[in-house]
Amino acid sequence: MNNTKTGKFISACRKGLGLTQCQLAEKLNVTDKAVSKWENGKCAPDIATLIPLAETLDVSVVEILNGKRMEQVELQMEADVAIVDTMKKSKKRIIISVICAVAVVLFLFSLVPAYHYFSTVSGDMDSLIEDAYASAGSNFQNPEENHVLKMVEKGDYIALLLESPGNISCAIYRRDEMFRDRYWISVGPTNRPKGELIMSAFGEDGLAVNVFYGADIPSQYTKYTFGYRNYQYICPIEDGIVLDIFIEASGDFTHAYDIEMLE
Repeated sequence: MNNTKTGKFISACRKGLGLTQCQLAEKLNVTDKAVSKWENGKCAPDIATLIPLAETLDVSVVEILNGKRMEQVELQMEADVAIVDTMKKSKKRIIISVICAVAVVLFLFSLVPAYHYFSTVSGDMDSLIEDAYASAGSNFQNPEENHVLKMVEKGDYIALLLESPGNISCAIYRRDEMFRDRYWISVGPTNRPKGELIMSAFGEDGLAVNVFYGADIPSQYTKYTFGYRNYQYICPIEDGIVLDIFIEASGDFTHAYDIEMLE
């Protein structure tokens, strides 16, 4: 579209109908300045104005865009070209839309491993201990008074037994399935008093997990027992400390029962 050519064509059609710029502007609900700019080639009519303008001037939109009167055959050919161009542009827009959609999907999928990575902790002991203390609350915020009494690893699980001056806590981590050198916390630390045998039991992904822990257990107790399904287990208590992990791939969650310390 040539603005100068189109402008001269609009001016000629307007004058041919005996209309002033103001009268044409009123019919199109625009200003006479807008009509003047069209006819001077300073700008083109807005797309929304093209059809009303063509009807007012008794010409076709194609003739306005080409800036000249056209025979019926020419109009048909121009219309065909316009349709093909529109289809090409539409196809291009569709391709661009598909590419953008694929890019968005790929970006969202990239967030999954990123989330896994940044929501887990490195499997080295210093990182696990730091994370466990951070999760254990205000009683474990003084590094000089905290201690790791024991660490046990079984299967994909790691349990840390923490001690502060007045409490113990157990943090239980599970190996991440995507990043096998990193862990996420399954059970956060809960502050518990010393001298007791404590059980933390949970089920996830078809596994039944039972963790037993305790510290400063009275010296007369040298072992503990618990029932699980139809069996009774007896385990040692060493130096007043207990930290054991029992895992069963049972498909359903079952926790231990009849827990007791034995002399």
